Amino acid sequence: MDVKIIAISPKGTRKIFPLVANQTTLGRQDDCDLKIPLSEISRRHCQIIVEEKSVRIKDLGSANGTFVDGQKVDEQELKPGNVISLAGAINFMVQIDGEPAEIDEAKLRQKPQAKKMPEEKKPAEPAAPFASTSTTSTEESIADEILGESFFMDMDEEEEE
Repeated sequence: MDVKIIAISPKGTRKIFPLVANQTTLGRQDDCDLKIPLSEISRRHCQIIVEEKSVRIKDLGSANGTFVDGQKVDEQELKPGNVISLAGAINFMVQIDGEPAEIDEAKLRQKPQAKKMPEEKKPAEPAAPFASTSTTSTEESIADEILGESFFMDMDEEEEE
């Protein structure tokens, strides 16, 4: 099974992360398979497990949550085209065996956010899984600035040449 997660840099460069191991750990810690240097991301945030016939994501007790298509999850099977959001700081699209063939970059560029609960199910004091860092669409969040400087640095520098 060929599994990739895809992100878009703040400058618009596509970054593809092939998941070659059976288990890929995402987090802030140096020993994670995919290190994401953002304070919103837990040291060991989540794990993607690739099995013979399925792909699953498992939250590792992260402080700010793991979301699939806007729904907070503890563990869930992933399908092609699902969008994973880590702590509302970064989005990844799941590609399995080349599907989806076309990556919806607009969907990936959207600020990660959880879907709102229906009015009758909202808690008395709603606690957001992450803080919004932008008030307008033209402002870049701190996460975008950090990712632009480190996570995507090599790609965005190559694009400028």
